[in-house]
Amino acid sequence: MSHTSNPSNTAEHPSSTQHLNTDANTPAAAQREIPTLYFDGACKNNPGPAAYGYVLYDASGDELTTDSHHFADHATNNEAEYHAIEEGLRTALDAGISELLIRGDSQLVIKQVRGEYDVNAENLTTLCNRVRALIEGFDGVVLDHVTRDNNHRADGLASAALDNVKP
Repeated sequence: MSHTSNPSNTAEHPSSTQHLNTDANTPAAAQREIPTLYFDGACKNNPGPAAYGYVLYDASGDELTTDSHHFADHATNNEAEYHAIEEGLRTALDAGISELLIRGDSQLVIKQVRGEYDVNAENLTTLCNRVRALIEGFDGVVLDHVTRDNNHRADGLASAALDNVKP
């Protein structure tokens, strides 16, 4: 896919493709299992109260950790998605994980982080840049868009955190 550049877009592509592999079907990803991060964001009334959830699995598919939080009373769903991937990446780095498969059901966030879509909203540009900076801390990352049906656990965590918000 070609990338259309926007001069006002401050979220630049990662400088090294070794850190950002965009296809989960690459030979490296297909030949061996690697730890996997599933992430999701949730929002009421978009914008409104927002929460995120993520699940980190080890290379054999066993759950390492989960987390979910209500993080804002007024945010968009896209902001929630970015907070989910950001916090999941921090957790993976803290766990010493060097290669990571990242899966989320937000096509926008996956494609913006990959550099396939421009990041036009200023609030998302900042978040995207933070995520890309975290990705630089890994030896290799694969970003994979999945359907919501394949993201149940992270979706449930984000929804539960949002359901616990008092009006």
